[in-house]
Amino acid sequence: MNSSSNKLIVLAIYLCYVINHCHGFNPFAKTVVTITNNISPQAVLRVSCKSKDDDLGEHVLSSGQRFQWKFRPSVFRVTLFFCRFAWNNQVKRFDVYTPSRDQGHCITCNWSIMADRLCLSGNLDKYYDRCYQWK
Repeated sequence: MNSSSNKLIVLAIYLCYVINHCHGFNPFAKTVVTITNNISPQAVLRVSCKSKDDDLGEHVLSSGQRFQWKFRPSVFRVTLFFCRFAWNNQVKRFDVYTPSRDQGHCITCNWSIMADRLCLSGNLDKYYDRCYQWK
């Protein structure tokens, strides 16, 4: 490959990085997801999270405790993490990271788990901070 082809490739990679970075997505940055038990002072929350490739195991959280992990989202926008939440006699499931909702908006995704809903905060644009009712 000649020198001008190498320069063109480097320029294309640089422009792709700059364009994506300016729109909130850095392909080299890790995303951090945090799950916090805010159900009630007495409730113990059991959390099991997975992706297609990773099983993060079960974590037992007392009130106010957190569970956190880091990952690099796929540039192909296919990364998905889902969790099972269990407390008292309740069992709920939710996709805590989906590319359509989170990629480019959520670098630090903070989930507050409550008895009637879960809330996401930490987005680059506060417009995307929101709560979801359990189904």
